[in-house]
Amino acid sequence: MVFLKIEDTEEGLDIKLSDQSLARSIAYKIHKAVPSRVTESQSVVRGHGDKVITKLSISVALVPLSRGSVIIYLNRPYYVLSYSQGTFRLMELGSREIINVRLSEIIKDGISVPSYETRCVEDRGSRSLEIMIGNDRYVLNGMC
Repeated sequence: MVFLKIEDTEEGLDIKLSDQSLARSIAYKIHKAVPSRVTESQSVVRGHGDKVITKLSISVALVPLSRGSVIIYLNRPYYVLSYSQGTFRLMELGSREIINVRLSEIIKDGISVPSYETRCVEDRGSRSLEIMIGNDRYVLNGMC
């Protein structure tokens, strides 16, 4: 493996490899392990006659969600229950409805992460998770 250069960018790290297939393999292994989006683009650096030199750019954008995250999706608050095989299992905090949403839908529709606080509360021997988003309070029984 030959690293040409590693640079710090605003979005994260820019890692330049000399082997395109290795770069693609690394990108898709990251994508398989964590919620992310992979994009590829190729451009001609120079060309003369039959000889063309191209540059492949592969970008892995990580989605900052994990079990226990609170997000706003489609203008409603959700609690992330799990992530598996490209699908998030979400619980809508108001109705307690559970939905499965593909990573591609979350990326397309967009999410935001609100400012929130969580704490475990105990009531009559059972533990519940209390989530405060602004003035809204949600209690999830048995989630602590």
